[in-house]
Amino acid sequence: MMLTNIFAILILTFALLNNQTNGWTLAAPEASTVTNISELDIPSGDTRVTIRNSGISLLPAGIFSHITQCKYLTLSYNDIVNIHGNAFIGVNVELRTLDLSYNKIVALVSGTFRNMTKLTMLHLEYNTISYIDSDVFIGEYVELYELDISYNKIVTLSSGTFRNLIRLTDLLLQNNEITSINSDLFLGLQSLTNFNIAYNKLTIIGNDTFNNIQNVEEIDLASNDIALIGEHTFRGLTELKSVDLTGNKLIELPTGLLKDAERLQALNVGYNNLVSIPENLFHPRIMTLSFYLASKQTCLASQETYLSWFSQTFKSQSGHE
Repeated sequence: MMLTNIFAILILTFALLNNQTNGWTLAAPEASTVTNISELDIPSGDTRVTIRNSGISLLPAGIFSHITQCKYLTLSYNDIVNIHGNAFIGVNVELRTLDLSYNKIVALVSGTFRNMTKLTMLHLEYNTISYIDSDVFIGEYVELYELDISYNKIVTLSSGTFRNLIRLTDLLLQNNEITSINSDLFLGLQSLTNFNIAYNKLTIIGNDTFNNIQNVEEIDLASNDIALIGEHTFRGLTELKSVDLTGNKLIELPTGLLKDAERLQALNVGYNNLVSIPENLFHPRIMTLSFYLASKQTCLASQETYLSWFSQTFKSQSGHE
């Protein structure tokens, strides 16, 4: 009888929330008593559904099949470990935003996000994901522009994993354990403008690594273990505006490394082991640039000024901060 009364109170609470927010919400403290999502009676007509801070650990097949009008599904701050490949069947049709952040998800299996053709944002940050199936993104993802898989435990990514994400502009992979990347990782990502892979375990960035993302504007490679970067790493990237190489193990930068980046506005090479900087590092038309060396910044009026400044800096500091 007591259990029945508790659920009656919860149902009334949900109804009130629905009237106030045009969505269905289950959050603390009530959510902490729920461990099985099948126990919940989620209304079918809501466009926003939120389940936070519960004990839910599994998303079984078809669990959301009746909420076909849902556009915004938030399942953050739960204990979700496993997602069945058909968990989102039904809800996938109209879904715009899916938030699975701050869970305990360990893997993304094939078909998990199948046919989410209207999805624009997918949040998977702060999980324990170590494996992503190469076919996890099956179908046409014509609207997805932001994918956040940061703060996980990813070591490797298969070639072409993101090949169907043709409109993706932001790919966030920072704070993982990724050891290497190559151009095949970026197959199909012709719309990508922001790529962040800071705080991983990269050691080498080879020539033409980014040649499949010709429209990229920002590349963040900070706080890896990069000791070698190819002369043609950024070849053809005419739209590139910002490169962050802070906190790596670089001793030198190749001549002409950024010669194609005619729109470059900022370069950060602080906290490396640089002993020299070559002439002709930048595109000849670059007139001003924010250049960061450790905690110092200078704004350069010309490449000649830049080379003179850098030479004087290293003379006075013996090449080290």
